[in-house]
Amino acid sequence: INVWVLNCFLLTILWVPRHPFFSGLAVALGAHIKLYTLSLLLPWTLTKQWRAVLGVIAGFSAILLLQTDFGQDWTLWQQFLGYFTQRVEKPSNYRNSSIWSFIYNFAKIPGRFTDASFFDFVPFVIAAINLLIVAWFIVRVVKREKAYSELVKASNLSRSSWNETYRSYGGSIDAISLGLLVSPSVWEHHYVLAIPIALWAIVLRRHDRLWLTGIGVFLIFCLPTFDVFPLSHHRMMGLLILIYLTSPASV
Repeated sequence: INVWVLNCFLLTILWVPRHPFFSGLAVALGAHIKLYTLSLLLPWTLTKQWRAVLGVIAGFSAILLLQTDFGQDWTLWQQFLGYFTQRVEKPSNYRNSSIWSFIYNFAKIPGRFTDASFFDFVPFVIAAINLLIVAWFIVRVVKREKAYSELVKASNLSRSSWNETYRSYGGSIDAISLGLLVSPSVWEHHYVLAIPIALWAIVLRRHDRLWLTGIGVFLIFCLPTFDVFPLSHHRMMGLLILIYLTSPASV
């Protein structure tokens, strides 16, 4: 399933510079499998790629109509919403390499020494952290747009050049990182989605800080799963390293 989502991301990244509407259709297909691909709406909205956004709306609506027999059978969606209300994805599992799991398990530590319980505050802390993450990625999009605009002017390149494609890749791959960070449940097999992030980091930093790129890739793809908190969140740490390395400042 995660490879299907990865394929949707890859189609989106390849198509958005020249075929934005079809890129949006790929996002819509991926979103009906898992919600990760909807993270692309953030950079597309900020950069006014309306044809891609229209493709998402059209594709998502078309699949929704087919799924529900043109609005007559909402069984699948009722099951989908029920899945979240039942909290099937337990944040207590150390292998759940999400921020939700990290904060939840961190809140358990005081209870080992006192009678205090901080679990009631966890949802509010997570909500605040996710808002900060979204704000962080909005700033990244703005900085990337500014950096590439200045680069175009300095090099006398047209907007239809390879430079434009390169800019588009950066925003799209940032969206994958955003999806992995804000998701309430990120298991080890979800990190197949991080392959484009790792490749992007290698491309950007192949002449400098390649050793740090190697550490990030190693933490995500090479270490096996284990249940030792907080070391079992090594994939999330590797992801943060790659996000740092692919900062718009690296342009």
